Amino acid sequence: MKRAFVASLLTALSMSCASCTAPVAPPMQALGKVTINVEPLIRPTRAKVKLGYELTIILPPAEPAGNVWQIAQHNPATLVQLSEIHVGAAGLPSVSFLVRRTGATRVLFTLVPVAGASEVQPADVRDVQVSVE
Repeated sequence: MKRAFVASLLTALSMSCASCTAPVAPPMQALGKVTINVEPLIRPTRAKVKLGYELTIILPPAEPAGNVWQIAQHNPATLVQLSEIHVGAAGLPSVSFLVRRTGATRVLFTLVPVAGASEVQPADVRDVQVSVE
């Protein structure tokens, strides 16, 4: 008797909540776009961007051959990653973020072998320091 009551109660509750859905916030649209080129001879790269903008970081070529850029560190509360690192039409790797919070943050990139061991020394490290207004 108890099982039948509990089963019918659970069925009624699930049916009554079938139309209950939490509102989903629409994705935030970028207010503008900023592109930063990481120059090979300038370390660290410094950038100023505005809150709500899409920030695209263009990295140097992944040389020597057989290496790829990876994101080693970034604050996802400040910079929400919009894309994976990919090679664009100009042959340079890039990645995009949406700027969600003011203040200072950094993105650290490492250049590592594609098929490396679990622990490798990076061939290169790039530090992009971002100041958000």
